[in-house]
Amino acid sequence: MEAQRRLIHQLAREVRHLETAGRRQAGRVVSSGCPAMDRLLASHGYEPGSVVEYLRSGRACGATYFALAAAASAQAARDGYLVIVDRWRRLYPPQLLAHKIDLQRTIWVYPDSDRDAVWALDQALRTAAVSAVVAEVDGLDSRAARRLQLAAETGGGLGLLVRPAEVRRHPSWSEVQWLIRPDPTARGAVGMHRGRRLRAHLLRNRGGRSGAVATLQIDGLSGQIVASDQSATDRGNGNEQTGAVHLAAELARPKDIGRDAAAG
Repeated sequence: MEAQRRLIHQLAREVRHLETAGRRQAGRVVSSGCPAMDRLLASHGYEPGSVVEYLRSGRACGATYFALAAAASAQAARDGYLVIVDRWRRLYPPQLLAHKIDLQRTIWVYPDSDRDAVWALDQALRTAAVSAVVAEVDGLDSRAARRLQLAAETGGGLGLLVRPAEVRRHPSWSEVQWLIRPDPTARGAVGMHRGRRLRAHLLRNRGGRSGAVATLQIDGLSGQIVASDQSATDRGNGNEQTGAVHLAAELARPKDIGRDAAAG
């Protein structure tokens, strides 16, 4: 039995090595914007040149807030530009200031179609001067997703995509995928997000274990995302893990401005 356990652990290490062998190594790991979330990740943060997906359980669930927190970390780490691809014009500058994002190094893109949005994402991610790109993306087929992943590897920045929860069962080219939803045990809230308790479910964690759930809270004063005192970070059984990209595909080879909408 002990020999079997050692063999399983060895195989798991080899699989993680194969999954991470092609990662871009130019640059240090970037924090997700929350230490409790970093601890769940294989690299204790986001690898340079990777795509991260934040799946929203509903409008104003906090997914965009998490993406902006990571964007602030990336901008500070690389001293580069942040590109906001805002197809529906749901973000606004004061929301970025809450994360201490430098607006003078922020570029806003307002595409007229999903096709233009994917093109803008691709071009921004390929640019070495861009630290991160934030975009809300609904329709994204496997070919376009692969295109964005390759673009991120080329430029070395982060692609931070906010997507609907319905895509969780679809194949994904992302390095990390979170499902963000309100904590059902929390009562009350302060403002739009501050003081709220949320749950971040790690659906995909390339090179590491998935299935963990972190109960988090947005601090009412600082706006920082911290581990909630009500519930420690715990690990699930992984049954809700998103579908992985098929091996054949991997071998073979994208309203008005308002506070409610902007929260994501």
